[in-house]
Amino acid sequence: MKKYILILLAVLIFCSTQQVQAQHPGDATKERTSAIYKIHKTPSTKTIFVDGGVTFWGYFSEGRCVIGSKDGWFIINKQGNKVFTLPQGYDPVSTGYGFTGFDGNRLMAYSKSNKKAVIYDDKGNMIKSLDNIEKAVGFSDGVALIMRKEKVEQWNNKEVWTLIDDYGNSIPKSMTITSSNNRLFSPAKNGLARAYDSETKKWGYRDNKFQWVIQPKYAREVKPFCEGLAAVNSDTEGGYEVKGKWGYIDRNGNWAIQPIYTNEPGNFKSGLAMVIDKQNVRHFINKNGSIVWSNDKPDGISSGIREFMDNGKAIWTLDDGIYIVNTSFQKLAKLKIGSAERGAGDKVMTYNDEYFEWYTSWREDGRLIDWNGNVRLFFDCGPGSGQTFCDGICKARNQNYYFNDKGEIIVEFKDTQF
Repeated sequence: MKKYILILLAVLIFCSTQQVQAQHPGDATKERTSAIYKIHKTPSTKTIFVDGGVTFWGYFSEGRCVIGSKDGWFIINKQGNKVFTLPQGYDPVSTGYGFTGFDGNRLMAYSKSNKKAVIYDDKGNMIKSLDNIEKAVGFSDGVALIMRKEKVEQWNNKEVWTLIDDYGNSIPKSMTITSSNNRLFSPAKNGLARAYDSETKKWGYRDNKFQWVIQPKYAREVKPFCEGLAAVNSDTEGGYEVKGKWGYIDRNGNWAIQPIYTNEPGNFKSGLAMVIDKQNVRHFINKNGSIVWSNDKPDGISSGIREFMDNGKAIWTLDDGIYIVNTSFQKLAKLKIGSAERGAGDKVMTYNDEYFEWYTSWREDGRLIDWNGNVRLFFDCGPGSGQTFCDGICKARNQNYYFNDKGEIIVEFKDTQF
């Protein structure tokens, strides 16, 4: 009996050591071997054969992801199944802020040869087909843009941009749109989105229907509204020299915190915003503009003091390690990341209630870390489409598969044999 117990213990120890990251078998760092999960196939892993291989790897959004190949485009879900395929000759259109995929349960596809734009829902149902389209900008906050050309004279045409809702119906707008400039399409936050007026060359704020709410009068690019306040610069003239200072306005465009900051301040999250003084000392202020915490080290460690997230936590790099900090400026947990693994460009890429993604820029390494500081998953990431967690899914770097936040490969892509 004792013999069987010892054998059972040995098996349990062996199995527990297998719950580690397997992408780098030759790397013996403590962090990689102590991750809770490893990247692995499961009985549910799907395989999709693509002639010539995948040419475009999309990000997941709203449970869907756009995949490109030499034969066209198709959409997969988070279970790794094909949901639908776009008609031959149609390409998915990126949103105004550069993301190609679903937004608000809608995907815009465009055929240059047919001059048609088609709106799809997430099941592949065609919502509407639009004719005589020269250009299209995909959905953002429930609206999209299409452009047609109208004849003015015999040899002259003018571009006419139309704002449409998610059923393809035209929406009246108070903004002049002369191009598909990305600066028109910053995502709305708190019901307002920053927007650039190409006529006045100034910044203001619009609503979801492209109506001006705060008229364009700011020469410097404004920041998004967060928790009812937005950081703007008082400079209204423009030019090379910045003649104004930063403060915070409310939703009516009135100063909530007077413009006294020389350096661009941070956004409000969890009731706090970070401001930096002329000596590079970092402070946190509340919505009254009062300083509630100050760092006493102007150099070096100051850059490791980061803004709070909207869950009331921040990740700070201090002399003795990296910590999760709350809005009372208390250390909640220390990350299990060694000093050799840290870099100046490290940052949080995405987060939710369970974990956050920590990116080490100089090594192009990614980790999922829970809010107790434990590394859940270690993986390669870096520049390239899909190589960060979106909607709980990440594309493996230099590998032909997507995996979820438990390291399970949901779908892999293989080229055909012939």
